[in-house]
Parts: sequence; C-alpha cells; structure tokens
Amino acid sequence: MPAQRACFALACAFAFLFSCGAPRMEKGTGGGGGAPGVAPETSGAVELAGTAEGGTVGFSVETVAGNLEVPWSIVFAPDGRMLFTERPGRVRVYESGLLRPEPLATIEDVETSSESGLMGLVLHPRFDENRQLYLAYAYKQDGIRVRVVRFRETGTGLAERKLIIEGIPAAQYHAGTRLRFGPDGKLYVTTGDGAQREFAQRLDSLAGKTLRLNDDGTVPPDNPFVNAVFYRGAAFPAFIGNFFFGNLRGECIIRVVLDGRRVVSQERLLEKQYGRIRDVAEGPDGALYFSTSNRDGRGRPKLNDDRIMRLVPQSKTK
Repeated sequence: MPAQRACFALACAFAFLFSCGAPRMEKGTGGGGGAPGVAPETSGAVELAGTAEGGTVGFSVETVAGNLEVPWSIVFAPDGRMLFTERPGRVRVYESGLLRPEPLATIEDVETSSESGLMGLVLHPRFDENRQLYLAYAYKQDGIRVRVVRFRETGTGLAERKLIIEGIPAAQYHAGTRLRFGPDGKLYVTTGDGAQREFAQRLDSLAGKTLRLNDDGTVPPDNPFVNAVFYRGAAFPAFIGNFFFGNLRGECIIRVVLDGRRVVSQERLLEKQYGRIRDVAEGPDGALYFSTSNRDGRGRPKLNDDRIMRLVPQSKTK
C-alpha cells in the first residue's frame, strides 16, 4: 500500500526552529498603500526587522485578499497567478490584482470538521510544462485520514486526479499536512501526529513525520534526505538566507537567521497584530506573503478575516 511504502520517512530536521522564545520586535511609524485591484488597507505603521550588521530593514503590510475562510497554503504559478487553498475544500486564484469570484475547484470528499479540511498545496517543479499540482486534505475512512492527490490544472479547473499517498493518521486536531518540492526534485510531505504524540516516534506510523517521495508517489531508493527552504528574493536583500514561518498560537511570523545549521538569532514579526498566522510564502515580486487563520475556531476574527497579506519594503509604499 502507498501508506506502508512511505514508512521510509525521515524525521524533520528543522523541528527545533518552531520555538517561540524570540525577542519582541521594535515598531516604527509611517504608512503604506494597498495592493493593485484591492481596496487599500495597510497596518498604518512601518515595522522594523534587524540586520546582521545591527541596522534595521523597514517594511509595511498590505492586504492582498480578504473575507476568506481559513486560507491554508499559498503558491505562485510561473505566469504570476497566486493559488491558495481554503480549509472547506476550495482552491482559489488571485490574478491581475483581483481574486476570482469562483473557485478554480472544490474538492468534494474533503472532511472539514474542526482543524481538518483542505490543507497543503504545491506546484510541480515543471508546472509550466505539465500543469501538475498537488493537494493534501483530510477524508473520512475509519475515522479521519489524510491523502495527497495530484491534479492537472486546466486554467478553469482540475483534471486527471492521481492518488499519491493516503491513509495518513489524522484527527480533528493535529492533522496539518504541508507539501513542498526540494531542490532534489522530490516531494516532501509533513504530517501531523493525529493528536497521538507517540506516533511521531514509531516507524510503523506515517503520523508526525516528514515523508520524501518521488513525484508519482513511489519511494526513492536513497531515502532519507533532509532539506529546508529559505528566502531567496530580491525585495529584502537583508533577508536572503533567512528562514520564515507562521506561528498560530504565538500570532506572529518568526524569522530565523542561520549560519549554516547554527541558529544565530530569531525575531518575532507582526506579533499580536493580525491574529493567528498560518502560511508564509515568497512571491515572484520578492514580497513575503502570509495568511491569517482567525476563522479556524481558535482565533478572534476581525473585519475582512481571513486575509492574505504581504510584507513589502518601506520604499514601495511611499
């Protein structure tokens, strides 16, 4: 079975990064403008992040899309479109400064109770050639499980469904599953522990693991292999090589500065300003996009939540 084959999983080497013991960030003053095609809405303040040289990097926050329902994962297509998932099962498209009113697709067999639902999304490294994308979502079978499925994106929908892996243990809580392709061309799948912490230490369970697969779901003969993804854009030269991730409970974005594998420093960005932050992605414009998750049952929704927002250099908002 695909689930049994993938037990050649590796433990996630960067789990230690998900510590929230970071220093609080300093705030400045200033203003900014909205994203194209969206009613302007900014934080009303310029935030500051530190640099290795002891200076600061100024940035403002813009709202890209609002009134969403727990946006879970954000990716960017080679043609500039932003695709993202919403927990109830919708795949959405933001293009030319506007959010398409209708979903690209709605996944009908998604199980949406509590914290499960449609989660991870990733494009194939050769998406511009094969139009393939991958989705991770919860479904019902002997309780709650998670599967990863590949589709071909047609521009107006999803076709050619192919199962990659299924039977991943899940629960109403701790079902989170993310998808990424590494520089080795392999598909990496991170799985939750299904509210059973002991599963993460068991090699006979797919829960609480980082799985490494070929793009067709088969198991590479050279497993295991460890990988991480860092900021590589041009908008924030001081951030190059830094590792960013969202923090739900801590309500912030955590920036980790590394020297090889050694953690040099951590910073909390936007702490307690926008509520629960789930995904962080680098856009083709070099901006850092992030999604709020305040309508997931654990947050305190504000006007226009949930939202996809972005960090832009201070000079771009003048």
